[in-house]
Amino acid sequence: MFGFLKGLSLTLLSIIIFGSYPLSAQAYSKAEAPPPSQDAIIQRLKLSPQQLENVNLLYQKFDADIRDIQLDSCRIGIVTDMFSSGMWKGKELKKELAAFSHLDEQMSYLRIKYYFNVSKVLNNTQRSMFRDDFIAAIKG
Repeated sequence: MFGFLKGLSLTLLSIIIFGSYPLSAQAYSKAEAPPPSQDAIIQRLKLSPQQLENVNLLYQKFDADIRDIQLDSCRIGIVTDMFSSGMWKGKELKKELAAFSHLDEQMSYLRIKYYFNVSKVLNNTQRSMFRDDFIAAIKG
């Protein structure tokens, strides 16, 4: 029945419906790519100090890129507004869902770019483990 919601994260869904979640790309990104010190995929690789430093720099770049995402087109709370007013606003809802889909796409792109760049600082054994763990994480 709600198949169209399947691809949305719970965070995005709560923003769209309730409009009460603090709307910041940084808050959303934390669930998408945790810092290297908390990332199970990266922790398992047993990185050298130099590799860890490189990964931390990549994460800082990722974090800055996430912060640079423009959120101007995202208006929160459209569903709440509709229920409060008793008026169906299908055009506005479609526009809002498209804006959040675009936001989700940008964040996914940056997350994959970050992990791809991480893979480039790994040795062959680590890269193989990393690839397998990353694929498993995507498949959920």
